[in-house]
Amino acid sequence: MEAANVAQGLELGALDRAAGSVAEAVAGAKVVFCAAPVAALPGLVAEALAASDEPTVVSDVGSTKRELIAGLGEAPGADRFIGGHPLAGAETAGVENARGELLDGARWYLTPTERSSGLHYDLLQSTVSDLGARPQAIDPAVHDRVMATVSHLPHVLANVLVSEAAALIRSGDRDAVDGWHAAAGEDRRRLLESEFAGGDLRELRIGVENRPGTVAEIALALGHAQVNIEDMALYPAPDMRTGAISVWVAGMDEAERAAEIVRGLGHVAAIVGSGE
Repeated sequence: MEAANVAQGLELGALDRAAGSVAEAVAGAKVVFCAAPVAALPGLVAEALAASDEPTVVSDVGSTKRELIAGLGEAPGADRFIGGHPLAGAETAGVENARGELLDGARWYLTPTERSSGLHYDLLQSTVSDLGARPQAIDPAVHDRVMATVSHLPHVLANVLVSEAAALIRSGDRDAVDGWHAAAGEDRRRLLESEFAGGDLRELRIGVENRPGTVAEIALALGHAQVNIEDMALYPAPDMRTGAISVWVAGMDEAERAAEIVRGLGHVAAIVGSGE
C-alpha cells in the first residue's frame, strides 16, 4: 500500500495502525488477509505464513488461485492458507473510496483444499460472515474457470451493449430506447430475486471423524451442488477423535438436499428439529 494511502487511511479511520513489515503486521493476528497484485501474492502469502503462529489462518483476496496454491507447495504452514475472493468493489480505487457497507451481502468465495485445516476454515468462514459477506466454498480450479468467464466476458458484453445503446440513441427512437432500458431492468430484478431466494435457516448436524480435509470435503461438496453454507460451527469430542459439524442453510429443501449430499460422502447427518 502506498505511503500516501496509508497516511490517508489512518487519518480517515479506515486503518487502526500501520506496520513497517509483514512480521509486524501479522503479529498477534487470528486472521490475515493478503492483498496485492496476483503475481506478488505467492511471496506475500509465504511471508505471512512464516511470520505468523499456528492458530493464525492466512487468506488472500486475489482473483486466481491455482498458481498461488501450487506455488506454496509443501511450505511450512501451508495447511493454514485458505484462498479467498470477495466479489465486491467498484471501478474506483484508493482509501478515499472505501465504504463500510462494501461487503454487506457480497459473495466471498473460499477455496480450501484437501490439506486445509478444518479449524482454520471455520475461523475464516466465521470472520467473513462477521464482515457481512456470504462465504461459499468452491474448488480452486473451478473458481479460476468461473472468474475467467465472469471477469473477461463482461468487458466484451459491455462493449457490445454500449454499441447497441449508442445506435439506439442515434436512431432517435425514444420508444425503442425506453423499451430496451425497461427490459434490462426487469432482467436485473429477476437475477437479484433468484440470488437471494431462500427461506428460514435450517441446521444440519453432521457426525465426522477428526481427520484432515473433512471440513473442506463437506464444504466443497455442498458448494459444488450450489448449496450455500450460511454459517458453520465445529464441536470436537473430548477425545478429539470424532466430532460434529453444524452447517446452516436456507430453507428445508436445501437442508434435505445438503443432508443427502453429506450422507453420500459417508457421514451421518440429521436436520435439527425435523425428526430425521
